[in-house]
Amino acid sequence: RAVFLAKYHRVAVASIELPEELPNRAIVRERYAAALEAGLTRAGFEVVPPAAYAAVWEPIYVASGGFYDPMTGELLAEKRVAALREAFAQLGSESPVDLVFVPSITVREARIVSGKAKWDGETVDLSKGGALFDRSRAFGGTVPAASLELRALDPSIQEVFLGHGGIELLVRFKSGGMMGAGGFEDIPMADWFTDPSRDSKAVDRALGSLVATP
Repeated sequence: RAVFLAKYHRVAVASIELPEELPNRAIVRERYAAALEAGLTRAGFEVVPPAAYAAVWEPIYVASGGFYDPMTGELLAEKRVAALREAFAQLGSESPVDLVFVPSITVREARIVSGKAKWDGETVDLSKGGALFDRSRAFGGTVPAASLELRALDPSIQEVFLGHGGIELLVRFKSGGMMGAGGFEDIPMADWFTDPSRDSKAVDRALGSLVATP
């Protein structure tokens, strides 16, 4: 941690990448901007306010026309790299920026062990979801879960850090259901990320060893 902080001190935070169809997208984006700024500050970084990064990034993104091929959906990597380099240059015009942290939501597999779903530092007791506990202890599959993915890019657009922090499960038990095949149902997207208390926990989990310990 000390070596990392000595090399990278002043950092910026990009807006979190969220599904376009997420109903509460703007609110979740604001919450995670605040949680990331606070978490990185606690870790010992000097953080460029997320609003300052957005003010630089948005015009660059609009001018680029997007980073995905409209016909194939393929990422236009060189175009994105050029835009990120321009953002670094503008942000560091007065004081250099060492890193940009790029957050996004990713779907991970939560492994079920003894009635608990575990992934990326989070644990959820599935027996509290209405399933029969004895049956849940015997079931050992996986279920989809949401995690915060946090990448740090340096001015050469090289990834120097990657972390994941568990947020919440994306499935729940059907009413009266039991754990096992057919016992789960998808949680509607309108119910995703509605608990703000999970935000800072996910950030600290994603930062991992970079978080200061008491």
